[in-house]
Amino acid sequence: MKEIQRVVGTYGYMAPEYVMKGLFSVKSDVYSFGVLLLEIVSGKKNQFRHPDYAMNLIGYAWNLWDEERAIEDDNGSDGLRDAF
Repeated sequence: MKEIQRVVGTYGYMAPEYVMKGLFSVKSDVYSFGVLLLEIVSGKKNQFRHPDYAMNLIGYAWNLWDEERAIEDDNGSDGLRDAF
């Protein structure tokens, strides 16, 4: 793990440990790639806002995961499950 003095990048894609402490590792790239995949799969940008949740896409996805609704869409249907 490498410590960085100056943090640069797009905040929505940077790993929390990089933003807060300047710590960069291979895991930081994995986090960024995961955010990109989540945007592609969900069809939403990381900067989107949901009326019921005051958080970004990652927080929204985590909330759905906790509620065991990760593969449902906003209408309550099976979303991704219907695609397979």
